[in-house]
Amino acid sequence: MKVILRNPRREVELSGRRRVKELLKELDILPDTVLVIRGDQLLTADQVVEERDEIEIRPAISGGARGSSSRGAPEAPQAWQFEPRAVGRAVRQARREARPE
Repeated sequence: MKVILRNPRREVELSGRRRVKELLKELDILPDTVLVIRGDQLLTADQVVEERDEIEIRPAISGGARGSSSRGAPEAPQAWQFEPRAVGRAVRQARREARPE
């Protein structure tokens, strides 16, 4: 499989199929720090990626509200719910922005 990593951009070729969590462990990447994408699909840690797949691993970036502090800030929910079309749009937008001009 072809794995495209961002920040810095590099590509890795791996053989065989495996679960996303196994792939991340093999690449020494903490699962909570990245988004794993196949096409326009956001993958979960338990999904299997095939040898023929092209996978993109992007850093998960988040920010807080202006003027907020860590004191008294609500904790993030255990699991985020993503609307699939919104994820696809976000992935396409991020790819357009990442293209060199």
